[in-house]
This record gives sequence, structure tokens and C-alpha cells, in this order.
Amino acid sequence: AMTGAGSFLVERLYSHADLDGKEWITSELSNNSTQLQGTHWGPALLRRVGAELYQRDASTWRGRAAASTHHAHEFARLFGTTGKESRHGKDSKLNGPSSSVAAALDHGCQHA
Repeated sequence: AMTGAGSFLVERLYSHADLDGKEWITSELSNNSTQLQGTHWGPALLRRVGAELYQRDASTWRGRAAASTHHAHEFARLFGTTGKESRHGKDSKLNGPSSSVAAALDHGCQHA
């Protein structure tokens, strides 16, 4: 996450992760927030994952992340997509953690 490409990849993984995966990513970013604050992309990434809230109150962060994940699943159930269509026309279905992580890695490698 110290580079633009790394930050993009972490953000994509976060957007496709389940609640436990999001918490792990946020925890790791929070533990390295001092270093990330000194980079161009770090502050925005920390805001997007809610690292400051996680450091202050992890249980509140979990509640908000769970609600966000629930809303994304409901959107996908109703409309058949997460609303995050790739530039190539493939949609990002919520297929479970392993397939979505692989898809995010594949997408990130195509644009690196």
C-alpha cells in the first residue's frame, strides 16, 4: 500500500473481502498508519477502510463494516451486481472470498 499500485490492490481486495478479511486488512493498515500517512496514497486508503475508527473503537468499526457488507449483498441480490463493474464489462459478483480475491488480484495485475 506504499505505492499507487499497491494501494489500488489493497483497496480492491478490501472491497471484495468478507467482514473478517476487511477487519484483517484494516488492522494491518492501522498498525502501519504512521508509515502510510507519509505516502501520497496512504491517507486516502486509511480513510476508505476506516482505520482511524478501527483504532478508536473496533466494535463500532465492525458494526459499520457489517452494515456496509450487508448493503452490498442486498444490492447484489436485488440487481445481480455489486455496482462495481470493471472497465471490461465483467461484473464483480459476490461469489465468496476466494473467488473474489482471485478476481481482484487478476484485475489488479491487468492494470499494473
